[in-house]
Amino acid sequence: MQAYVRVIRSISQLCGFVAAGLIAAGVLVVCHMVFVRYVLNQNTIWQTDFTTYCLIGATFIGSPYVLLTRGTSTSTCCRITWGGAGAGGSPSSRASLRSRSPSCSPR
Repeated sequence: MQAYVRVIRSISQLCGFVAAGLIAAGVLVVCHMVFVRYVLNQNTIWQTDFTTYCLIGATFIGSPYVLLTRGTSTSTCCRITWGGAGAGGSPSSRASLRSRSPSCSPR
């Protein structure tokens, strides 16, 4: 079982590195797009689509790393479910959720 956990942890970390690379590539392409459009006065053909696909891909590919590090997606879901800023929910439902999932506590 420990080997399985190590493999999944490694894959999740690799996904995090790939997502960071995709975000960096998207930033570089946006810089290229600004240069081509405003300095060279040429049309940008592929840059907008490439950046959109990079950011969407980074969102989905990076999600295992976010869950591995207990990132914002888990705490945001708990806050919404348990009646955080602007969210509803009865006190009894919040108490039952707390008893079922002790690893995720509201802040």
